[in-house]
Amino acid sequence: MHSDKTMELEMGANPPARSNEPLESISLEPAPTAGAEVELQGNDRQKCNPFEGNVEARAWALDAIPRGVLIVGPAVFLSTALLKLAKEAAGCVFELEDDTVEMPPCDGRVYGMRPSSILTIYTFVVGIVSVVLLPLAGAILDHTPHRKRVGQISAVFITAAVFGQIFISSKTWFAVAILQVVVVSSFFVHLLCVFAYLPELTDHQPTLVKWTAHFSIVQYVSTLVFLVSMGMIIVISDLQEDEVAAARISQAGAFVVCVVCFGVSWTRMFGAREAASDVPAGQNLLTAGFWKVYTTGCFIAKKNRNLMWFLLSLSFSEAAVFSLSVIAITYMTDQLEFTSTENGIAILILLLASIPGCLISTIVTKRINPVRSLQICLMLVAINTACAALVLVGPGQQLATYAFAAGWGLATGWKYPAERVIYCSIIPPGQDAQLMGTYLFAGQILTWLPPLIFTSLNEAGVSMRISVASLDVFFVCAFSILFLIDDYQSVVDLAKQTGRIPVGTPHRVEQNGDSTFNGECTVDEHIPPLPLLNKSKESKSVSDKGNGDPELSC
Repeated sequence: MHSDKTMELEMGANPPARSNEPLESISLEPAPTAGAEVELQGNDRQKCNPFEGNVEARAWALDAIPRGVLIVGPAVFLSTALLKLAKEAAGCVFELEDDTVEMPPCDGRVYGMRPSSILTIYTFVVGIVSVVLLPLAGAILDHTPHRKRVGQISAVFITAAVFGQIFISSKTWFAVAILQVVVVSSFFVHLLCVFAYLPELTDHQPTLVKWTAHFSIVQYVSTLVFLVSMGMIIVISDLQEDEVAAARISQAGAFVVCVVCFGVSWTRMFGAREAASDVPAGQNLLTAGFWKVYTTGCFIAKKNRNLMWFLLSLSFSEAAVFSLSVIAITYMTDQLEFTSTENGIAILILLLASIPGCLISTIVTKRINPVRSLQICLMLVAINTACAALVLVGPGQQLATYAFAAGWGLATGWKYPAERVIYCSIIPPGQDAQLMGTYLFAGQILTWLPPLIFTSLNEAGVSMRISVASLDVFFVCAFSILFLIDDYQSVVDLAKQTGRIPVGTPHRVEQNGDSTFNGECTVDEHIPPLPLLNKSKESKSVSDKGNGDPELSC
C-alpha cells in the first residue's frame, strides 16, 4: 500500500544519516541504532525502557495505535452513518414488515448515484489517487531530506480530516465522504513513511523481527480496544439505533488518539534523515518515482519471472481483500439493515478470527510449501465469499453473517503471513527492505478495480449479491497465477544464487563518454548479474530450517 519517514530527533541523540555505502559493506553486528538513547544506567532502567531504549522504535509503536484506530473507526461507524444518510437523502428508507426476506429495490439517486454506491465510489477514487501518490511520495522520501516533514504533514492531514468528520449530519454527509478520501489517501502516504524507518531501527535482524511482531500486536490490540470501547459507549448511551451519533463519537475518539499519538511521535521521537540518493540523471522529483517502478518492474519481468508472477497474484488478491471490507459494510448496511453495533460485532469477529487464521497459516505452511498454502487460503476465501452472496439475502440474518465474517477473518489471518514468507524467500538475500516499496506498490496498483466493478453493476441495477460475488474473479485470478511459479524449493534456491535486483537503476549506454538513459525497457542479456551479497553479512526475514521450509512467526 503501501510509510512514514522522519528527519530529526528532538528527544535523545540525533540518528545518523542513512548510509550510502553498498549493502555488501554494511555490517549486521549489533551497533548503536537510530534513535537509541545514549546509554542505559543499570539493568533496572533497561527493564523500564521498551524496545531497549530505542526512541524511534517506541515512536513506531506509538504511531501504530492511531493506524489501528483509523482502520476500524471509519470502517464500522462512519461508513454505516454515510450509507444511512445517503439513503435518506435519496428517499430509500422503507418501513419493513416483520416477515420481510429481501430488501425492496430503490431507484432513488443522490448526486447522480445510488446511495449504495457512495462507499465504493470513494474507495475507487482512493485507489486511483494512491497509485499516483505513492511513487511521488517515494521519490520525495528517497531523494530529499524531508522524510520527517512528509510524515508530519500526512499526520496533520489525517487528523484534520478526522476532526471535520465529527460534524457529520444530514447536511454535511457528502463533505464527510470527501474528507474520507483525504484520510485514506494520506494514510497510505503516512504508511509509506513509517515503513521507511522500519529497517533502520536496528541492524540486528533477530531484534528487528521481534520488534516487528510487537508493533503488529500494538496495532491489533489498539484496534480491538477502540472497537470494544466505542461499542460499550454506544450501548451505555443507548445509541444503537442512532448511526450518526455513533459516528460522531467514533470520530471524536479517533481524533483524540491521533492528536496524542501522532503529536508525540512526530514532534519528539522520530528523527531526521538525509536524502538516500540523488535524483537520477534525466529525471526530477515528479518522474523519479514512476521511473523507479518502471525500471524495477522491467528487470523483474525480464530476469525474475517467478517474482513477477507472485507480485501479479498479490495485485489481484490484495485488490479483493482491500475492497472486501467496504463492499461487506455496504451490503450489510443496505441489504441486511445492520446497525453500527451489528457491523461492529461483525468486524470484531473478523479480527478475532484472524488469530487462529495466522496459526493455521503457520501449520499449513510448514507441512506444505507456502505457495500451496496461499492457494488453499485463496480458494477458501473465494468459496466463503460465494456462499455469503448466495445465503445472505435480507434482514434478520445476523448469525449467518457473523459466521461468514469469521471465515473472512480466518482467511486474512492466513493470507498475510504466507504472502510475506513467499516474498522474503524468493527475492535475493538482503533486499527485503530495498524491495518493500515494490511489494507495497504491487498490493495497491489494482485496488481501484473491484470498487469500480461493484459500482458499475450496482448503478446498472444488477443484484448486489452478484456484485459481492464479483470479488471472486480476483481471488480466482490470484489463485490461478500462482500455478505459474516454478517448484517453490528450486525458486528459493535460485534466489540465493541470483544477483541483486537493481531497484530503480536504469540501463545506461555510453555516448561520447557520457552515461545516458536509453529510455527503453530492456535488460542487456550480456550484462553479468550483479555480485552476490557477502554471505556473512546477508539479512533474511525468514529463517531456513535446512529443509527449505521457511519459519513463520505470527
